[in-house]
Amino acid sequence: MPEYPYGQRITDLTGAKITGYDVLPDPHHGTIELITTNTSVTWHRWADQFEIDDTSEVLAQLTDQFYKGACAAFNKRMGKGTIICIGFDQEEGIYKLVEQSLMDELPYLFPLPNHTLFQVRGNLGIFLNYNETAVSIPNEILEHFTPINDSLTIAPAGVSFLIPGAHSLVLELLCIVDYITRL
Repeated sequence: MPEYPYGQRITDLTGAKITGYDVLPDPHHGTIELITTNTSVTWHRWADQFEIDDTSEVLAQLTDQFYKGACAAFNKRMGKGTIICIGFDQEEGIYKLVEQSLMDELPYLFPLPNHTLFQVRGNLGIFLNYNETAVSIPNEILEHFTPINDSLTIAPAGVSFLIPGAHSLVLELLCIVDYITRL
């Protein structure tokens, strides 16, 4: 297996380079400014620092420590789509804040229930429930996919397989981007 620089898959996809990362132990926290909402939030588990190209837009930047001003999240438009890369932890709802700030610009972006995952592999949608309780498949998924087993509620630690409808391309692209950003 060939060795690659740290974060090479992100670089290959977006042109952005991960120039560093930091992990802060409890009780230390850093801050990140969400550019789209002019809001500051704290983090402490993980934060990547990106060097982006001229075709990308900074969504969030680190505001303290020795890497102050470094890009922590960005988007890059490619063809008819947008890649969103968030390089910091989600413990305090940061992902949801970034996601919420983008919903007006990207109406097909929607939040999944906590502890769930939705991926598209080929012509098959996979919805996973990592909760201790049952979870309903979000309506935004059901607008584009149909469960194979006709069940809309997924048991704890359960999975549902879905087949795409005629208008699932936007959601499929979103899921691919979401999957790549979680790598």
